[in-house]
Amino acid sequence: MLSLRFLTVLIVSSIIAQAVPNRYIVLLKDPPAATQKAVREELAKRKIEVTGSVSTVQNALFVVTTEDRVAEIKKLRGVKDVVPQRKFKMQSR
Repeated sequence: MLSLRFLTVLIVSSIIAQAVPNRYIVLLKDPPAATQKAVREELAKRKIEVTGSVSTVQNALFVVTTEDRVAEIKKLRGVKDVVPQRKFKMQSR
């Protein structure tokens, strides 16, 4: 049991999560297809670049913007939340 705990701590401590500058995940409300289309159009009007999307596990868009525009995006119809995109990297020992 002790070795399992040690292994878990070792693995968790080996993962480093860093915020990626100016990259955010826009979490959307359902339904995925309709919400993504409307929010994509609104982001395009505001000249906010969409770099990708997912709709299977999570309904979200990936965008490039500055921190000062996050509050603006959060107010858009169909947006549930906006969170910083993080990059995870395993450290080798």
